[in-house]
Amino acid sequence: MCLLELAKQTTGVAGDLTWISAGGLLRAAMSMGLNHDPENLVKMTPLRTELRRRLWVAILEINLQASLDAGALPLISPRDFDTRPPRNLDEQDLTAETGQDVLSDIGLGSYTQTSAQTALFESFATRLAIVNLVNQSDPPEYRETLRLSDDLVSSTRALMQRLRSYPRDEYGVSGISSFQLHLVEMIMNRHLLALHLPWWNDALRNPIHYYSRKTSVDAARTLASLYRTAPNPSPSLIDFDRLLVCGSGPFRSTPVHACLTLTLEYIHLKEEEQNNKGLTSLLEALNLM
Repeated sequence: MCLLELAKQTTGVAGDLTWISAGGLLRAAMSMGLNHDPENLVKMTPLRTELRRRLWVAILEINLQASLDAGALPLISPRDFDTRPPRNLDEQDLTAETGQDVLSDIGLGSYTQTSAQTALFESFATRLAIVNLVNQSDPPEYRETLRLSDDLVSSTRALMQRLRSYPRDEYGVSGISSFQLHLVEMIMNRHLLALHLPWWNDALRNPIHYYSRKTSVDAARTLASLYRTAPNPSPSLIDFDRLLVCGSGPFRSTPVHACLTLTLEYIHLKEEEQNNKGLTSLLEALNLM
């Protein structure tokens, strides 16, 4: 079911209904008890424990992205689950014979095939609060916007620094790939753009909201740069570029929002330039009188 939801998001087949089906997937997972950590349930093998944690984190992310695309509430709260994040382990280390001592020896400083998922989940609570804030019926408070923005910017900086410190492997086996780096950066910045973009128009009249205007433009520039094909791209970067060209859902709407933001900013800068020229001419004329 997770693969089916991902296929809907990337191919556009029944894409408008992704939020509905993602919600059904979330509730199916909760009915299976995935929202409760296996250590709080009956005794399970380390393999089954980690599989349940990975599956729950994947479902949460699918539901969150679908909610952001649909402009709807995720209908999930951190109080609704106590499942711990998956451990930083390679898939080949998870077998039926894997012991608890092996699971506790690997730290976050070493790269595994779960590193990107584990690192991204650390910002889930902040990104969930952002989606709830921008999609709620009541107007958001700017103070809350700034608080969430600070949390997300700090999380993004720490997240990207950690991921870039891992060895590189374009196939994502022994190191992190360009595909993973670009995808994580896209996810983080599209939340930042969604958080500040509603304040962009107010920032033109109220200097108090100028930070949102600047942050929106910076996030849009970062997103637009991801959609620029690099010379001699790596195999994983070719896959990412192909996904951006042929994909649907967030892979199609994100560049549109980024380009529109940059276009509006450019138009406003040109208008400000024309107004400043007119004001300068008026002042010069007054000085000659």
